[in-house]
Amino acid sequence: MCYSANNSWKYIEYAKHKAFLHLENTLELSGKRIWLTGASSGIGRALAHELARRGAVLALTSRNCAELDRLAQELRSNGTRVTVVSGDVSIEPR
Repeated sequence: MCYSANNSWKYIEYAKHKAFLHLENTLELSGKRIWLTGASSGIGRALAHELARRGAVLALTSRNCAELDRLAQELRSNGTRVTVVSGDVSIEPR
């Protein structure tokens, strides 16, 4: 399905809804270690909160260091173990 830029927010909401419905009825994540890329905003940020709510231990990566730090602080204030790694996973090492 293709969405125009004007409808991209609808796609994001749809994707978040589908991802959470899937998570709601599947894995037990308490104590599981998960590395999440693109975690500072959008679906990645929402997913980080959901994974933390389910008890996962998180490693978060994003290009936006300031937002990543804010997210980590929010999650840690609720007792989640979080490691932050700033970077761009789309760039291959030389």
